[in-house]
Amino acid sequence: MLTPSLRTLSLAALLALTTAGCLPSCQKREDKTLLPADSTSRALALTLRADTLETVWTNGPDKGLALTFPRTVRFSTTGDTVWIADAQANRLVALDTAGTVLDSVSGVFNIPMLAGFRGDTLVVFSAGVNRFDLVAGGRVVRSVPVPNVPDDRSLVRYGHAFGPGFAVKMGGRKTDPFVLVLDAAGREVRRVPLSGKLWRNAGLLRTPLSNGRSDTLYSLVGFVPVVDRIVGDRVDSVALVGFDSPKLDQRRRFLLEESDAPLLTTSAAPMPGGRLFVSNIRPGWLAVDVYDGGRLTHRLLGGREALNLEFLVEDVDVHRAADGSYRIATVQAKPRPLAMLYRWQGR
Repeated sequence: MLTPSLRTLSLAALLALTTAGCLPSCQKREDKTLLPADSTSRALALTLRADTLETVWTNGPDKGLALTFPRTVRFSTTGDTVWIADAQANRLVALDTAGTVLDSVSGVFNIPMLAGFRGDTLVVFSAGVNRFDLVAGGRVVRSVPVPNVPDDRSLVRYGHAFGPGFAVKMGGRKTDPFVLVLDAAGREVRRVPLSGKLWRNAGLLRTPLSNGRSDTLYSLVGFVPVVDRIVGDRVDSVALVGFDSPKLDQRRRFLLEESDAPLLTTSAAPMPGGRLFVSNIRPGWLAVDVYDGGRLTHRLLGGREALNLEFLVEDVDVHRAADGSYRIATVQAKPRPLAMLYRWQGR
């Protein structure tokens, strides 16, 4: 899992690229040429009018919700509870859909990351100690250690409840990225190698169902507009056709080794039926792209646009209500720790 310092460094690099410019006397101009695929994606995005999300509530320290570094957010399987994992305070918080705190669990986690559900039992991946903790009734009822973790101090880890067991994505300076699939007892079932370097595979693991009962595992990518879909030992990269970003041109310059890689996305929430809700970084406001089968169909914006270069959505989760509308939960650490719930009527 990316630590707060690493994520801050990544964001700082993005903002440096976003705010960089030339004095009037400067003769050299940045080449804004896009890759052909990115040019096609931008053209598609420009044809879609953005929908404005309805803000249901906002909660944070100023309203009594104690958060320091909220890293992940998940709806319960029924959708009536919003869980938040604070990676710095090593604490879980549960809220109802009105934003009222229902429960708080702490004391045993080490860099917790929400990993899904087993019925009413919440699965938490403690990245600092390579362990899955199962939480029910406000306490840890079972812990499952992750075996065969490489001895690599630079190792980055993301965990998720998957099938009857668990999955962990790992990679580091000395470790080629891979996904480790475990059974319910924590025994290794298989290893799935991932192509590319560590930065290429930076991102959470998700399944279309929060209970993990799916044969498809999504490996999210933070620096390239694709998601990796894992079924068994097979890994397929699904391009996000229609993805647009103010710094999309950095992709081409990165491939030419003229620029650092841009930070394009932070998280995404796959839904049953092939829909994917992708958090799309903007310097000050929430932007969520909706894809069907890898093609952009809707652009969603949260509230008014206001430039704030510190702003970064850490995670997003989505639940479809009985009336067909969607609830979208987000957490952010900067410029101040907040949890927010939005509503989209859906189309």
